[in-house]
Amino acid sequence: MSELKDLLHIDSIDVEALRTKKKGIIKKYVEYNVSSTRYKSQVCRRYNDFYALYEYLINRYPYRLVPKLPPPKINALFNGADSDFIEDRRIALKRWLILISSHPVMNGDVGFRFFLTYMNQSDFTNKLKEEFGHIPDEYVTNPKSVACKSTLEITTKVQSSNIKLDIIAICIQDVANYFISSINKSRQDISEIHKLSQSLKTLTNESYFPTTGTTMEFPDLRQTIPSVSESLNDIAEKKNKYTDEKENSFRTIKLLQDVITSYKDLWQRKERNMFADHKKALEKIAIIKKKKLTGVPNIDFEKTAAEVYEQERIFSDFEQRQSFCLNCLAEEHETIFRFVDLLGNAISGLSRIESTESGDYRKDWFKIKETTNEFTLIYI
Repeated sequence: MSELKDLLHIDSIDVEALRTKKKGIIKKYVEYNVSSTRYKSQVCRRYNDFYALYEYLINRYPYRLVPKLPPPKINALFNGADSDFIEDRRIALKRWLILISSHPVMNGDVGFRFFLTYMNQSDFTNKLKEEFGHIPDEYVTNPKSVACKSTLEITTKVQSSNIKLDIIAICIQDVANYFISSINKSRQDISEIHKLSQSLKTLTNESYFPTTGTTMEFPDLRQTIPSVSESLNDIAEKKNKYTDEKENSFRTIKLLQDVITSYKDLWQRKERNMFADHKKALEKIAIIKKKKLTGVPNIDFEKTAAEVYEQERIFSDFEQRQSFCLNCLAEEHETIFRFVDLLGNAISGLSRIESTESGDYRKDWFKIKETTNEFTLIYI
């Protein structure tokens, strides 16, 4: 299997939220510009188009890591779209596409390529179903499926990997919790520092100080405050920069969480839908035999049909499907373990930020200290 860096470099995908469009009297929706360097393409998509692709992939690859889409949260698009929600969903949709484009099996799928290249936005969902909806699932089309065996070695490997993944998932969640806590605390600190700076600025108004009396006995606070306020703003600005860097590192953790969640969903689908998947595949085999398959070039259709005719007895064997599923699970474990390497990247980024952040503030606090040295330190 390819190394993770090779998988991640298969394509470079970007998602940009274009605008909120009004549909009818109240309801609004967001359009996304999706670009791919692999196909040199740029298309416009809506959330419903992403969902149509998700359903297609779930049916086409029932035993692969198909990550969940971010929730639609339709209410956020009524009476004015929530900009934070739109940005969060844009980032989540980009992560979703990155996981599909870097998957060893799904990255070259014809339906996924169609999503990234088909220019007519208005009928994408219907066209996807029309062109590719009748293609059988991977068990029927993967040439390796007929040779899969449910050996004790593979069964033991899958069971052992499940235990390891449970432990890894807990670790990733703990790291995520630290990131969330650290980011939230930093944002709160930034708000408090700005508030302090603004409060101190109000004291520069001469009306707050008498022109004679006690103020003549102490250093002039009005001359000191502007410098202190400026230094506080510098601290807040730097803290904001480091917090943004933490959020960028946290995106890697979110990607890992999406991978882990997609495996849990895969396991639930396997337990819940195996019989339904098998029945659906048999129905599509019947369609192929009647030569009603659409969305596949003639040469591919003839090849697929020939394989189905030759291996129909094996494809109809439910136990063979279970063996194929088990082998897919073993392969998906390998993919997950490669993605787990990103945990090191996230922790490395976090350690770099934490090790330089406090030192970067020190000179600003030292400047404040120098500015206020004339004031006598009084212990009460």
